[in-house]
Amino acid sequence: MSTKLNIAVIMGGPSIEHQVSLNSGANILTGLDPNRYNILPIIINRQGRWLFAPEYLNGENINDQMAQQTTQALNFISFSKPQAITYLKEKQPNVVFLALHGEYGEDGTIQRLIETARLNYTGSGSLASALGMDKPKSLIIFRQHNLLVPNFVVIETEQWPDHKEKILRRISKNFKYPLIVKPANRGSSLGVSLANNLTTLYQGINAAFDTSQHILIQEYINGRELTCAVLGHEPQVIALPPTEIIPPAGSFFHYQAKYEAGFSQEITPANLPTNLIEKTQEAALRCHNILGCHGLSRTDFILDAKNRLYTLELNTLPGMTKTSLLPQAALAAGINFSQLLDKIISAAVKK
Repeated sequence: MSTKLNIAVIMGGPSIEHQVSLNSGANILTGLDPNRYNILPIIINRQGRWLFAPEYLNGENINDQMAQQTTQALNFISFSKPQAITYLKEKQPNVVFLALHGEYGEDGTIQRLIETARLNYTGSGSLASALGMDKPKSLIIFRQHNLLVPNFVVIETEQWPDHKEKILRRISKNFKYPLIVKPANRGSSLGVSLANNLTTLYQGINAAFDTSQHILIQEYINGRELTCAVLGHEPQVIALPPTEIIPPAGSFFHYQAKYEAGFSQEITPANLPTNLIEKTQEAALRCHNILGCHGLSRTDFILDAKNRLYTLELNTLPGMTKTSLLPQAALAAGINFSQLLDKIISAAVKK
């Protein structure tokens, strides 16, 4: 009988996506094959403290209820960041499974920390993670590689208080409504709004600045919302079946639409002709490779009425909750959640 791998699952973090990350982490705890892995849950709380379970757990004993209780970190051992990295190394995990989202977890920060400990971890390296999290930079890179991206402008928080009227005039002159307003370096559609006029643009900018110091004003592309995940490691990188997301009429794929079951209609594989399915998969693979991603990614697109595919953003650590799109796409490809986790861990081992 083969020896089990030790898997440390890190979730939580200080970002505004803390709760989504805990939900991803809890789902991963229940999905890991107990015959293959010993599991060490680790919670990073909102204050940045690392909370370790007292010992590796046997996955056979982790059901949904226990996983949710685990995310409360009761009786966990608490460390500051420097102590935590030392302790993590002492626990000798074969792979650190990153169930983090947003800043600190998805922007290259945690990746650099774990690299200093010389441990294997899931997902992309620190550079690709940082590029994926920075929407303007990644969009510029995609455009340089001849991918279509919506026109956009970036506003910094220090520009806004003293130059509001000038900025609004410039946007109104150069763009047509409606517009998408979003934080430039956040995920889960937090702080995203649709502006149909000057008033809602002003409100959307203020709301976006509540979650980030850098925001993106982007032309709205009217079309079908698609997302396509990529899985594996070189030379076995595959694009999963793309998903079409149909939000409620008059809405878009905001936070509630992403994480509230039944709020949006999600169709996997997308109801598209074969050539457009392949076009979307090819674009997702290109985006993954252009940024140098590893293990997994998920890229969001809009397909307009002329079948032009616009790239919106790439996620290096897609959600792994019960309603998340990557597990749905994997299942459509015949890969159940436990097998999906196996593949992500295998890619980390071979990084």
